[in-house]
Amino acid sequence: MRRSIKIQIGFMRRYDVTFQKIKEYVSRIGKVRVLKLITRDLGSGSVGIGMLYPGSILYDLTIHDLDLVVWYVGFPPKRLHAFGDALVIKEYKGAGDFDTVLINIKYDDALVNIENTRYFTRLSL
Repeated sequence: MRRSIKIQIGFMRRYDVTFQKIKEYVSRIGKVRVLKLITRDLGSGSVGIGMLYPGSILYDLTIHDLDLVVWYVGFPPKRLHAFGDALVIKEYKGAGDFDTVLINIKYDDALVNIENTRYFTRLSL
């Protein structure tokens, strides 16, 4: 039996006014040469989505940064290196997920770095 299942993938950052303005400004001055994206998604401690869906940080967080990279810089890159680990929420390690992901992407004429975490630490003085 064949089933038709519809899904929706929302890359909503492309439609955010702030990100659209950045795209507009970049197109005025030239090409992106270096891009760094940092996204912090407050996890829910040791019991979170990562315990239910292994690799979920890539599917529900990192994917949005990767979409912005393609939108701002282009596709395909020359090389991509990705690293992930459960550095703070140790239970994620046993579930096959990460709380921290670092990605470096090399283009012919641009370098990209993505840093994603499921925890947030900030110090301001």
